[in-house]
Amino acid sequence: MRGMKLGKPLHTAIRVAAALFLLYLLVLVVSSYWLPITALAWRLRHGSTVQVGDYSVPVPTWWLPEQSKDSTSLRFHFRAHNLTGGYTFGDITFQVGKTHSAEQFKQGMEAARRSTRPGAGTLAQMISPTKETTVNIAGQPSVCFEFLLSVECLPENQDYGLTADLKGTSGFAPLFYQTLSKVTRTGTSQK
Repeated sequence: MRGMKLGKPLHTAIRVAAALFLLYLLVLVVSSYWLPITALAWRLRHGSTVQVGDYSVPVPTWWLPEQSKDSTSLRFHFRAHNLTGGYTFGDITFQVGKTHSAEQFKQGMEAARRSTRPGAGTLAQMISPTKETTVNIAGQPSVCFEFLLSVECLPENQDYGLTADLKGTSGFAPLFYQTLSKVTRTGTSQK
């Protein structure tokens, strides 16, 4: 008799522990995939492109767009765990408006390299781009400067236009350049 009284509370405790463990697993899976699930829902609701100023920007699959209220900037987010326990992340930002041209950026970097201030030249060397790539973004000649964990694209000789930035792991650079190649211009106004 005594064993039967202990058996029922033990069975109840095992059931509660199993239910809590399953709930924990459900929360873990949903939180790991929340951003891609939200991105898919956004894509089903809004389509595969988003407007940024006079530009139509394609939305990469599984990336979640976040647009400014005035539609002059757009940011895509991506976060995921991979099977090896690492963490992959990336943000792509597009912005339309007044900016520094790629030529002005190069001149600024060169001036910093030649600076006589202590450490300025060393700092400029440390943060210098590792690669420059000329691209055409919706008919706008642009230069992309690649750094260790980012890529920054600026209009080549204009101080107004579309800028694009990638911040994240280097594995996203091909997707970034592919997205840039699909941007189209829907209007011609310049502010």
